[in-house]
Amino acid sequence: MSNDCERVREGLSALDDGELVGKEALDLENHLSICADCRVERAALRESWKLFQQAYATPAPAVLS
Repeated sequence: MSNDCERVREGLSALDDGELVGKEALDLENHLSICADCRVERAALRESWKLFQQAYATPAPAVLS
């Protein structure tokens, strides 16, 4: 894994959360456009976040309340 990939992977959550703007966001997006491994990592991160949100959206059974 290159230094660019490490930097991008460290910034994926911030990018998807809209915390990165301007050149920082553009640099990450440009890298993602050419790096399949980092795109896979981003997809996995997004899927994990989606599952996390679904878990918290499901109410606990009444027996646990």
